[in-house]
Amino acid sequence: MFDRLGSVRYNVLTMRSSLQRIGNSQGVVIPKPLLAQLGIEHAVEMRVVDDHLEVRKAGHPRDGWEDAISALPAEAFELSDDDRTWLSFPDGGVDAELS
Repeated sequence: MFDRLGSVRYNVLTMRSSLQRIGNSQGVVIPKPLLAQLGIEHAVEMRVVDDHLEVRKAGHPRDGWEDAISALPAEAFELSDDDRTWLSFPDGGVDAELS
């Protein structure tokens, strides 16, 4: 089956795979059709949900940051007196001596 871009699209509902020993851990071999269907090439994210393991295509490490920042109140971006003092040093307080 092909999608509108001509790529192969598999309709895989369930596949069984065995655990493989990898050092002191165990791994699951994910069949190529499943990887292709999900667009997984390099990294995955895993979490336990109830009684099963959920494996997803890994997102960018900073996904969601922009939405989280835009949800902050304006007061979160106001500088305190300590911030202003620290920033008043010529080097931004990097080499300031502590007293």
